[in-house]
Amino acid sequence: MASEKFQLAGKNILFISPEGWGDNLLSKHHFALTLAKNNKVWFVAPHQTETQSPHPNLSLISYEPVRGINRLPFVLARFATRFEVYQLLKVIRHKPDIVWSFDPHHLQFLRLFHAQVTIYHPVDNHYTNLEHSVVNESDIIFSNAEVTLSRISHKNKYRIGHGVASYFFEPPAAIELPGQFSTKVGYVGNLNNRLFDFELFAKLVKTHAEIGFYMIGPRGSSNLASTNKPLFDWSEIDKLPNFFWLGQQPSKKIPSYLALMDILLILYKSDESGFTVNSHKTLEYLSSGKLIITPANQENDEIAHLILQARHLDEIPQVFNAALANLPSYMTKDICIARREYAFSSRYENRIQSVEKMLDKTITTR
Repeated sequence: MASEKFQLAGKNILFISPEGWGDNLLSKHHFALTLAKNNKVWFVAPHQTETQSPHPNLSLISYEPVRGINRLPFVLARFATRFEVYQLLKVIRHKPDIVWSFDPHHLQFLRLFHAQVTIYHPVDNHYTNLEHSVVNESDIIFSNAEVTLSRISHKNKYRIGHGVASYFFEPPAAIELPGQFSTKVGYVGNLNNRLFDFELFAKLVKTHAEIGFYMIGPRGSSNLASTNKPLFDWSEIDKLPNFFWLGQQPSKKIPSYLALMDILLILYKSDESGFTVNSHKTLEYLSSGKLIITPANQENDEIAHLILQARHLDEIPQVFNAALANLPSYMTKDICIARREYAFSSRYENRIQSVEKMLDKTITTR
Protein backbone atom coordinates (compact mmCIF):
# COMPACT_ATOMS: atom_id res chain seq x y z
CA MET A 1 0.00 0.00 0.00
CA ALA A 2 1.46 3.33 -1.07
CA SER A 3 2.03 5.91 1.63
CA GLU A 4 0.01 9.11 1.57
CA LYS A 5 1.44 12.13 -0.16
CA PHE A 6 3.09 14.69 2.10
CA GLN A 7 0.80 17.68 2.57
CA LEU A 8 1.37 21.05 4.17
CA ALA A 9 -1.74 20.81 6.31
CA GLY A 10 -2.11 20.20 10.01
CA LYS A 11 1.62 20.69 10.56
CA ASN A 12 3.56 22.65 13.18
CA ILE A 13 5.91 24.90 11.24
CA LEU A 14 8.65 27.07 12.72
CA PHE A 15 10.00 29.90 10.56
CA ILE A 16 13.35 31.50 11.34
CA SER A 17 13.71 34.94 9.76
CA PRO A 18 16.36 37.68 9.91
CA GLU A 19 13.55 40.27 9.58
CA GLY A 20 10.70 40.57 12.02
CA TRP A 21 7.06 41.28 11.28
CA GLY A 22 5.83 44.74 10.32
CA ASP A 23 4.32 46.79 7.49
CA ASN A 24 6.90 45.54 5.00
CA LEU A 25 6.20 41.94 4.01
CA LEU A 26 8.72 39.84 2.07
CA SER A 27 8.53 36.29 0.77
CA LYS A 28 9.25 34.75 4.19
CA HIS A 29 6.31 36.64 5.70
CA HIS A 30 3.99 35.65 2.86
CA PHE A 31 5.00 31.98 3.01
CA ALA A 32 4.22 32.03 6.73
CA LEU A 33 0.86 33.75 6.22
CA THR A 34 -0.17 31.39 3.44
CA LEU A 35 0.80 28.29 5.41
CA ALA A 36 -1.04 29.59 8.49
CA LYS A 37 -4.32 28.98 6.65
CA ASN A 38 -3.89 25.21 7.10
CA ASN A 39 -1.11 24.84 9.68
CA LYS A 40 0.08 26.17 13.00
CA VAL A 41 2.98 28.57 12.33
CA TRP A 42 5.51 30.26 14.61
CA PHE A 43 7.52 33.13 13.11
CA VAL A 44 10.79 33.65 14.98
CA ALA A 45 13.02 36.69 14.47
CA PRO A 46 15.71 38.33 16.61
CA HIS A 47 14.59 41.46 18.49
CA GLN A 48 11.13 41.31 16.93
CA THR A 49 9.06 44.30 18.07
CA GLU A 50 5.68 43.46 16.52
CA THR A 51 3.49 41.39 18.83
CA GLN A 52 0.05 41.48 17.21
CA SER A 53 -0.37 38.44 14.97
CA PRO A 54 -2.00 38.93 11.55
CA HIS A 55 -3.60 35.44 11.67
CA PRO A 56 -5.00 33.22 14.46
CA ASN A 57 -2.69 30.34 13.47
CA LEU A 58 0.42 32.52 13.30
CA SER A 59 2.43 33.37 16.41
CA LEU A 60 5.17 36.02 16.40
CA ILE A 61 8.13 35.20 18.61
CA SER A 62 11.08 37.41 19.46
CA TYR A 63 14.26 35.95 20.85
CA GLU A 64 17.52 37.40 22.07
CA PRO A 65 20.52 35.70 20.42
CA VAL A 66 23.35 34.69 22.73
CA ARG A 67 25.94 37.43 22.33
CA GLY A 68 29.11 36.37 20.57
CA ILE A 69 27.77 32.92 19.74
CA ASN A 70 28.91 33.13 16.10
CA ARG A 71 32.49 33.75 17.17
CA LEU A 72 32.69 30.56 19.19
CA PRO A 73 34.34 27.37 17.89
CA PHE A 74 31.89 25.08 16.13
CA VAL A 75 31.33 22.68 19.04
CA LEU A 76 30.75 25.47 21.56
CA ALA A 77 28.49 27.38 19.15
CA ARG A 78 26.33 24.30 18.65
CA PHE A 79 26.18 23.74 22.40
CA ALA A 80 25.09 27.34 23.02
CA THR A 81 22.50 27.08 20.25
CA ARG A 82 21.08 24.02 22.01
CA PHE A 83 20.20 26.34 24.91
CA GLU A 84 18.53 28.84 22.52
CA VAL A 85 16.49 26.05 20.91
CA TYR A 86 15.44 24.74 24.32
CA GLN A 87 14.17 28.17 25.30
CA LEU A 88 12.22 28.56 22.05
CA LEU A 89 10.60 25.16 22.36
CA LYS A 90 9.48 26.09 25.87
CA VAL A 91 7.72 29.12 24.39
CA ILE A 92 5.97 27.37 21.49
CA ARG A 93 5.14 24.26 23.58
CA HIS A 94 4.89 22.14 20.44
CA LYS A 95 7.30 19.88 18.62
CA PRO A 96 7.81 21.40 15.14
CA ASP A 97 7.23 19.15 12.17
CA ILE A 98 9.10 21.56 9.90
CA VAL A 99 11.81 24.10 10.66
CA TRP A 100 12.13 26.57 7.78
CA SER A 101 15.04 28.99 8.00
CA PHE A 102 15.76 32.08 5.91
CA ASP A 103 18.60 33.16 8.19
CA PRO A 104 22.19 31.83 8.07
CA HIS A 105 23.25 34.00 11.02
CA HIS A 106 21.00 32.67 13.78
CA LEU A 107 19.93 29.21 14.98
CA GLN A 108 21.93 27.56 12.20
CA PHE A 109 21.92 24.13 13.81
CA LEU A 110 18.45 23.17 12.64
CA ARG A 111 18.64 19.51 13.63
CA LEU A 112 18.58 20.53 17.30
CA PHE A 113 14.83 21.07 16.85
CA HIS A 114 14.37 17.35 15.99
CA ALA A 115 11.83 18.24 13.29
CA GLN A 116 10.65 15.89 10.56
CA VAL A 117 12.05 18.22 7.89
CA THR A 118 14.59 21.04 7.99
CA ILE A 119 14.66 23.68 5.23
CA TYR A 120 17.12 26.43 4.39
CA HIS A 121 15.69 29.06 2.06
CA PRO A 122 18.15 31.87 1.13
CA VAL A 123 16.48 34.67 -0.83
CA ASP A 124 19.70 36.66 -1.11
CA ASN A 125 23.35 35.82 -1.62
CA HIS A 126 24.98 35.46 1.79
CA TYR A 127 28.71 35.86 2.21
CA THR A 128 29.37 34.18 5.54
CA ASN A 129 31.00 30.93 6.61
CA LEU A 130 28.03 30.49 8.95
CA GLU A 131 25.97 29.42 5.95
CA HIS A 132 27.82 26.10 5.80
CA SER A 133 26.31 25.07 9.13
CA VAL A 134 22.70 25.74 8.17
CA VAL A 135 23.19 24.06 4.77
CA ASN A 136 24.65 20.93 6.41
CA GLU A 137 21.74 20.79 8.86
CA SER A 138 19.06 21.07 6.13
CA ASP A 139 17.20 18.25 4.41
CA ILE A 140 16.33 20.48 1.50
CA ILE A 141 17.41 23.84 0.09
CA PHE A 142 15.10 26.32 -1.66
CA SER A 143 16.05 29.60 -3.30
CA ASN A 144 14.43 32.08 -5.65
CA ALA A 145 17.58 32.35 -7.77
CA GLU A 146 19.73 29.84 -9.64
CA VAL A 147 22.82 31.96 -8.95
CA THR A 148 22.26 31.48 -5.23
CA LEU A 149 21.71 27.74 -5.56
CA SER A 150 24.89 27.44 -7.64
CA ARG A 151 26.92 28.71 -4.67
CA ILE A 152 25.49 26.05 -2.34
CA SER A 153 26.72 22.47 -2.31
CA HIS A 154 23.76 20.23 -1.45
CA LYS A 155 22.28 17.16 -3.13
CA ASN A 156 18.70 18.29 -2.60
CA LYS A 157 18.21 21.87 -3.78
CA TYR A 158 15.44 23.49 -5.82
CA ARG A 159 14.47 26.83 -7.26
CA ILE A 160 11.23 28.18 -5.81
CA GLY A 161 10.47 31.60 -7.20
CA HIS A 162 9.08 34.48 -5.22
CA GLY A 163 5.32 34.63 -5.03
CA VAL A 164 2.65 37.28 -4.82
CA ALA A 165 -0.08 37.54 -2.17
CA SER A 166 -3.66 36.98 -3.29
CA TYR A 167 -4.80 40.40 -2.07
CA PHE A 168 -2.83 41.99 -4.91
CA PHE A 169 -5.62 40.75 -7.20
CA GLU A 170 -8.49 42.20 -5.20
CA PRO A 171 -10.10 45.48 -6.35
CA PRO A 172 -7.82 48.30 -5.14
CA ALA A 173 -9.11 50.80 -2.61
CA ALA A 174 -9.76 54.33 -3.84
CA ILE A 175 -6.86 56.61 -2.90
CA GLU A 176 -5.56 59.93 -4.17
CA LEU A 177 -1.98 60.88 -4.98
CA PRO A 178 -0.53 64.35 -4.47
CA GLY A 179 0.38 66.35 -7.56
CA GLN A 180 -1.28 66.74 -10.94
CA PHE A 181 0.99 64.70 -13.20
CA SER A 182 -0.30 62.80 -16.21
CA THR A 183 2.58 60.31 -16.03
CA LYS A 184 3.42 58.74 -12.68
CA VAL A 185 6.49 56.69 -11.78
CA GLY A 186 6.68 54.63 -8.61
CA TYR A 187 9.07 52.72 -6.41
CA VAL A 188 8.11 50.57 -3.41
CA GLY A 189 10.70 49.13 -1.06
CA ASN A 190 13.16 49.53 1.77
CA LEU A 191 14.78 52.96 1.38
CA ASN A 192 17.64 51.91 3.61
CA ASN A 193 18.77 49.22 1.19
CA ARG A 194 22.46 49.74 0.47
CA LEU A 195 22.06 48.24 -3.03
CA PHE A 196 19.47 50.79 -4.15
CA ASP A 197 20.97 53.39 -6.49
CA PHE A 198 19.78 56.61 -4.83
CA GLU A 199 21.83 58.86 -7.10
CA LEU A 200 20.31 57.32 -10.23
CA PHE A 201 16.80 57.77 -8.87
CA ALA A 202 17.53 61.39 -7.98
CA LYS A 203 18.88 61.97 -11.49
CA LEU A 204 15.65 60.69 -13.06
CA VAL A 205 13.57 62.97 -10.85
CA LYS A 206 15.69 66.04 -11.61
CA THR A 207 15.75 65.53 -15.38
CA HIS A 208 12.01 64.86 -15.75
CA ALA A 209 10.19 67.74 -14.09
CA GLU A 210 7.06 66.92 -16.10
CA ILE A 211 6.68 63.51 -14.40
CA GLY A 212 5.51 62.70 -10.90
CA PHE A 213 7.79 60.36 -8.93
CA TYR A 214 6.33 58.52 -5.92
CA MET A 215 8.27 56.55 -3.33
CA ILE A 216 6.81 54.24 -0.70
CA GLY A 217 8.94 52.68 2.01
CA PRO A 218 10.81 53.28 5.28
CA ARG A 219 13.78 55.63 5.37
CA GLY A 220 14.68 54.80 8.93
CA SER A 221 14.00 52.02 11.39
CA SER A 222 11.50 49.37 10.31
CA ASN A 223 11.04 45.62 10.42
CA LEU A 224 13.57 45.52 7.54
CA ALA A 225 16.28 47.70 9.10
CA SER A 226 17.15 48.70 12.66
CA THR A 227 18.98 51.93 11.89
CA ASN A 228 17.37 55.36 12.21
CA LYS A 229 20.11 56.97 10.13
CA PRO A 230 19.13 57.21 6.43
CA LEU A 231 21.63 55.97 3.87
CA PHE A 232 20.89 58.92 1.60
CA ASP A 233 20.54 62.67 2.12
CA TRP A 234 16.96 63.34 0.99
CA SER A 235 16.96 67.08 1.75
CA GLU A 236 17.50 68.21 -1.85
CA ILE A 237 15.16 65.78 -3.59
CA ASP A 238 12.42 66.37 -1.02
CA LYS A 239 12.21 69.98 -2.18
CA LEU A 240 11.48 69.07 -5.79
CA PRO A 241 7.82 69.67 -6.78
CA ASN A 242 7.61 66.42 -8.77
CA PHE A 243 8.81 64.12 -5.98
CA PHE A 244 6.59 62.66 -3.29
CA TRP A 245 7.66 60.37 -0.48
CA LEU A 246 4.51 58.65 0.76
CA GLY A 247 6.19 57.03 3.76
CA GLN A 248 5.84 53.47 4.91
CA GLN A 249 2.50 51.88 4.00
CA PRO A 250 0.91 48.58 5.10
CA SER A 251 1.45 45.83 2.57
CA LYS A 252 -2.27 45.47 1.85
CA LYS A 253 -2.43 49.09 0.69
CA ILE A 254 0.39 48.71 -1.83
CA PRO A 255 -1.87 47.39 -4.67
CA SER A 256 -3.92 50.58 -4.50
CA TYR A 257 -0.82 52.70 -5.08
CA LEU A 258 0.53 50.47 -7.84
CA ALA A 259 -2.78 50.78 -9.70
CA LEU A 260 -2.22 54.53 -10.07
CA MET A 261 1.29 54.30 -11.55
CA ASP A 262 2.37 54.10 -15.18
CA ILE A 263 5.98 52.98 -14.68
CA LEU A 264 7.47 51.04 -11.77
CA LEU A 265 11.21 51.07 -11.09
CA ILE A 266 13.74 48.55 -9.81
CA LEU A 267 17.15 50.19 -9.38
CA TYR A 268 19.49 47.79 -7.60
CA LYS A 269 23.25 47.69 -7.87
CA SER A 270 25.11 44.39 -8.04
CA ASP A 271 26.01 42.74 -4.75
CA GLU A 272 29.44 41.38 -3.80
CA SER A 273 29.20 38.66 -6.45
CA GLY A 274 28.60 41.21 -9.20
CA PHE A 275 25.01 40.03 -9.35
CA THR A 276 21.77 40.89 -7.56
CA VAL A 277 19.11 38.21 -7.18
CA ASN A 278 15.64 38.82 -8.55
CA SER A 279 13.57 41.15 -6.45
CA HIS A 280 10.50 40.11 -4.48
CA LYS A 281 8.70 43.24 -5.68
CA THR A 282 8.83 42.21 -9.35
CA LEU A 283 5.77 39.95 -9.15
CA GLU A 284 3.88 42.48 -7.06
CA TYR A 285 4.63 45.10 -9.70
CA LEU A 286 3.48 42.72 -12.46
CA SER A 287 0.17 42.17 -10.67
CA SER A 288 -0.68 45.82 -11.46
CA GLY A 289 -0.18 45.29 -15.19
CA LYS A 290 2.06 48.38 -15.34
CA LEU A 291 5.45 48.71 -17.06
CA ILE A 292 8.51 47.68 -15.06
CA ILE A 293 11.91 49.16 -15.88
CA THR A 294 14.86 47.29 -14.38
CA PRO A 295 18.49 46.35 -15.00
CA ALA A 296 18.84 43.02 -16.82
CA ASN A 297 18.71 39.96 -14.61
CA GLN A 298 19.08 36.39 -15.84
CA GLU A 299 16.40 35.31 -13.38
CA ASN A 300 13.94 37.42 -15.38
CA ASP A 301 14.25 35.37 -18.57
CA GLU A 302 10.70 34.03 -18.21
CA ILE A 303 9.23 37.53 -18.07
CA ALA A 304 11.61 39.38 -20.42
CA HIS A 305 8.74 39.98 -22.85
CA LEU A 306 6.64 41.60 -20.11
CA ILE A 307 9.17 44.09 -18.75
CA LEU A 308 11.75 46.55 -20.04
CA GLN A 309 15.36 45.82 -19.13
CA ALA A 310 18.50 47.90 -19.47
CA ARG A 311 21.67 45.95 -20.13
CA HIS A 312 23.33 47.75 -17.22
CA LEU A 313 22.17 50.03 -14.43
CA ASP A 314 23.87 53.05 -15.99
CA GLU A 315 21.75 52.58 -19.14
CA ILE A 316 18.49 53.01 -17.23
CA PRO A 317 18.13 56.73 -18.19
CA GLN A 318 18.22 55.91 -21.92
CA VAL A 319 15.76 53.05 -21.53
CA PHE A 320 13.53 55.26 -19.38
CA ASN A 321 13.49 57.99 -22.04
CA ALA A 322 12.70 55.46 -24.76
CA ALA A 323 9.79 54.14 -22.72
CA LEU A 324 8.39 57.64 -22.18
CA ALA A 325 8.59 58.36 -25.91
CA ASN A 326 6.39 55.37 -26.70
CA LEU A 327 4.59 54.55 -23.45
CA PRO A 328 1.24 53.47 -25.02
CA SER A 329 2.98 50.59 -26.83
CA TYR A 330 4.07 49.20 -23.44
CA MET A 331 0.61 49.56 -21.97
CA THR A 332 -1.61 47.81 -24.51
CA LYS A 333 -4.55 45.85 -23.14
CA ASP A 334 -3.02 42.53 -24.13
CA ILE A 335 0.34 43.06 -22.47
CA CYS A 336 -1.24 44.42 -19.28
CA ILE A 337 -3.41 41.30 -19.08
CA ALA A 338 -0.38 39.07 -19.73
CA ARG A 339 1.50 40.70 -16.85
CA ARG A 340 -1.38 40.19 -14.44
CA GLU A 341 -1.92 36.60 -15.56
CA TYR A 342 1.74 35.74 -15.04
CA ALA A 343 1.66 37.24 -11.56
CA PHE A 344 -1.60 35.45 -10.76
CA SER A 345 -0.06 32.10 -11.71
CA SER A 346 2.72 32.83 -9.21
CA ARG A 347 0.53 33.30 -6.15
CA TYR A 348 1.91 31.88 -2.91
CA GLU A 349 -0.79 29.20 -2.90
CA ASN A 350 0.77 27.83 -6.09
CA ARG A 351 4.27 28.08 -4.65
CA ILE A 352 3.14 26.02 -1.65
CA GLN A 353 1.92 23.27 -3.99
CA SER A 354 5.39 23.13 -5.57
CA VAL A 355 6.99 22.99 -2.12
CA GLU A 356 4.72 20.09 -1.15
CA LYS A 357 5.87 18.04 -4.14
CA MET A 358 9.53 18.65 -3.35
CA LEU A 359 9.09 17.83 0.33
CA ASP A 360 7.21 14.66 -0.54
CA LYS A 361 10.07 13.59 -2.82
CA THR A 362 12.62 14.40 -0.11
CA ILE A 363 10.83 12.43 2.59
CA THR A 364 10.13 9.36 0.48
CA THR A 365 13.66 9.06 -0.92
CA ARG A 366 15.85 9.73 2.11
